[in-house]
Amino acid sequence: MKKLLLAVLIAAPVFIFKINAQTTAVLHVPGMCDMCKKRIELAADIKGVKDANYNLEKKELTIVYKPEKVDLQTIVSEILKSGYDVDSLRAPDEAYKKLDHCCQYDRHQH
Repeated sequence: MKKLLLAVLIAAPVFIFKINAQTTAVLHVPGMCDMCKKRIELAADIKGVKDANYNLEKKELTIVYKPEKVDLQTIVSEILKSGYDVDSLRAPDEAYKKLDHCCQYDRHQH
């Protein structure tokens, strides 16, 4: 009985770790204001994403997600659909044009 309990206690942390496995990614996303910050974080807030935090000064979105529930490509796709370019990927023009005028950034500079 003691051996069984010891085996369960040794295996449990590994099992818990696998359940809680998370990945962090940092993406360059140009944004101009607090409305952009809110919109970018909202676009990344999908099932499997644990946290999305946009740094307006650095123009960086830090995402913590569970890769077994969502992949990075899906998250990036949602941000692009919201009108914001991500790294070297360009958002669809029609989505970009829907951004408020103050949120439209110079797409040739990043």
